[in-house]
Amino acid sequence: MNFKATSLHKLTNIDASSITNKYKCFHKINQVITSELENIFLKGKDEYHQVFDKLEDYILTLPLTENKNTLIIDELVKKIHLKEGMISVNEILEDLPFGQKTLETNFKKTVGLTPSKYIRIHRFKKLMKEYEGKKLI
Repeated sequence: MNFKATSLHKLTNIDASSITNKYKCFHKINQVITSELENIFLKGKDEYHQVFDKLEDYILTLPLTENKNTLIIDELVKKIHLKEGMISVNEILEDLPFGQKTLETNFKKTVGLTPSKYIRIHRFKKLMKEYEGKKLI
Protein backbone atom coordinates (compact mmCIF):
# COMPACT_ATOMS: atom_id res chain seq x y z
CA MET A 1 0.00 0.00 0.00
CA ASN A 2 1.32 3.40 -0.90
CA PHE A 3 0.00 6.79 0.15
CA LYS A 4 0.73 10.30 -0.99
CA ALA A 5 3.33 12.12 1.07
CA THR A 6 0.61 14.34 2.53
CA SER A 7 -1.79 11.53 3.49
CA LEU A 8 -0.82 11.10 7.14
CA HIS A 9 -1.37 14.79 7.78
CA LYS A 10 -4.68 14.81 5.92
CA LEU A 11 -6.00 11.70 7.68
CA THR A 12 -4.92 12.59 11.21
CA ASN A 13 -4.46 16.38 11.10
CA ILE A 14 -1.17 16.05 12.99
CA ASP A 15 2.05 17.90 12.33
CA ALA A 16 3.94 15.25 10.37
CA SER A 17 7.28 16.75 11.37
CA SER A 18 6.55 15.79 14.99
CA ILE A 19 6.96 12.11 14.11
CA THR A 20 9.60 12.24 11.35
CA ASN A 21 12.56 9.97 12.13
CA LYS A 22 10.96 8.84 15.38
CA TYR A 23 9.30 5.64 16.42
CA LYS A 24 5.78 6.37 17.52
CA CYS A 25 2.99 3.84 17.86
CA PHE A 26 0.07 4.80 15.67
CA HIS A 27 -2.40 4.26 18.51
CA LYS A 28 -0.78 7.24 20.25
CA ILE A 29 -1.44 9.33 17.15
CA ASN A 30 -5.03 8.27 16.52
CA GLN A 31 -6.78 5.62 18.62
CA VAL A 32 -9.98 5.55 16.52
CA ILE A 33 -8.18 4.77 13.26
CA THR A 34 -5.95 2.25 15.05
CA SER A 35 -8.99 0.43 16.43
CA GLU A 36 -10.62 0.22 13.01
CA LEU A 37 -7.42 -1.01 11.38
CA GLU A 38 -7.06 -3.69 14.05
CA ASN A 39 -10.62 -4.83 13.31
CA ILE A 40 -9.81 -5.06 9.61
CA PHE A 41 -6.44 -6.80 9.90
CA LEU A 42 -6.57 -8.82 13.09
CA LYS A 43 -10.15 -9.97 13.44
CA GLY A 44 -11.79 -12.44 11.14
CA LYS A 45 -10.40 -14.88 8.64
CA ASP A 46 -10.92 -12.90 5.44
CA GLU A 47 -9.02 -13.57 2.27
CA TYR A 48 -6.44 -10.91 1.44
CA HIS A 49 -8.62 -9.30 -1.26
CA GLN A 50 -11.49 -8.96 1.24
CA VAL A 51 -9.14 -7.33 3.74
CA PHE A 52 -8.00 -4.79 1.16
CA ASP A 53 -11.58 -4.12 0.09
CA LYS A 54 -12.52 -3.43 3.71
CA LEU A 55 -9.43 -1.26 4.14
CA GLU A 56 -10.24 0.74 1.03
CA ASP A 57 -13.86 1.19 2.12
CA TYR A 58 -12.75 2.39 5.54
CA ILE A 59 -10.12 4.81 4.26
CA LEU A 60 -12.60 6.32 1.81
CA THR A 61 -14.96 7.12 4.71
CA LEU A 62 -12.34 9.04 6.67
CA PRO A 63 -12.61 12.82 6.59
CA LEU A 64 -9.62 14.57 5.07
CA THR A 65 -8.14 17.78 6.40
CA GLU A 66 -7.64 19.77 3.25
CA ASN A 67 -7.05 23.47 2.97
CA LYS A 68 -5.26 25.88 0.66
CA ASN A 69 -1.85 24.90 2.06
CA THR A 70 -2.32 21.13 1.76
CA LEU A 71 -3.53 21.53 -1.82
CA ILE A 72 -0.47 23.66 -2.66
CA ILE A 73 1.85 21.10 -1.03
CA ASP A 74 0.15 18.30 -3.01
CA GLU A 75 0.84 20.20 -6.22
CA LEU A 76 4.47 20.77 -5.19
CA VAL A 77 4.99 17.06 -4.46
CA LYS A 78 3.46 16.24 -7.85
CA LYS A 79 5.77 18.77 -9.53
CA ILE A 80 8.82 17.29 -7.77
CA HIS A 81 7.86 13.83 -9.03
CA LEU A 82 7.15 15.05 -12.57
CA LYS A 83 10.56 16.74 -12.70
CA GLU A 84 12.08 13.58 -11.17
CA GLY A 85 13.60 15.63 -8.37
CA MET A 86 15.49 17.84 -10.80
CA ILE A 87 14.10 21.05 -9.37
CA SER A 88 15.36 23.52 -6.81
CA VAL A 89 13.52 25.20 -3.98
CA ASN A 90 14.08 28.53 -5.76
CA GLU A 91 12.26 27.19 -8.83
CA ILE A 92 9.39 26.05 -6.62
CA LEU A 93 9.18 29.46 -4.95
CA GLU A 94 8.65 31.19 -8.30
CA ASP A 95 5.06 29.87 -8.50
CA LEU A 96 4.06 30.26 -4.86
CA PRO A 97 2.07 32.96 -3.10
CA PHE A 98 4.43 32.84 -0.09
CA GLY A 99 8.12 32.92 0.81
CA GLN A 100 10.74 30.29 1.56
CA LYS A 101 10.24 30.15 5.35
CA THR A 102 6.47 29.71 4.98
CA LEU A 103 7.06 27.03 2.33
CA GLU A 104 9.45 25.14 4.59
CA THR A 105 7.12 25.39 7.59
CA ASN A 106 4.01 24.26 5.69
CA PHE A 107 5.84 21.54 3.74
CA LYS A 108 7.45 20.13 6.87
CA LYS A 109 4.15 20.18 8.78
CA THR A 110 2.34 18.39 5.95
CA VAL A 111 5.02 16.01 4.62
CA GLY A 112 7.37 15.73 7.59
CA LEU A 113 10.45 16.95 5.71
CA THR A 114 11.70 20.21 4.29
CA PRO A 115 11.26 20.59 0.52
CA SER A 116 15.01 20.38 -0.11
CA LYS A 117 15.33 17.15 1.89
CA TYR A 118 12.28 15.66 0.13
CA ILE A 119 13.85 16.54 -3.25
CA ARG A 120 17.20 14.95 -2.25
CA ILE A 121 15.45 11.76 -1.08
CA HIS A 122 13.46 11.61 -4.32
CA ARG A 123 16.66 11.96 -6.37
CA PHE A 124 18.37 9.26 -4.31
CA LYS A 125 15.46 6.85 -4.74
CA LYS A 126 15.46 7.49 -8.49
CA LEU A 127 19.20 6.83 -8.63
CA MET A 128 18.79 3.57 -6.68
CA LYS A 129 16.02 2.39 -9.01
CA GLU A 130 18.27 3.07 -11.99
CA TYR A 131 21.15 1.22 -10.30
CA GLU A 132 18.94 -1.77 -9.45
CA GLY A 133 17.70 -1.91 -13.05
CA LYS A 134 21.22 -2.50 -14.37
CA LYS A 135 22.69 -5.96 -14.12
CA LEU A 136 26.21 -6.10 -12.79
CA ILE A 137 28.49 -8.52 -14.62
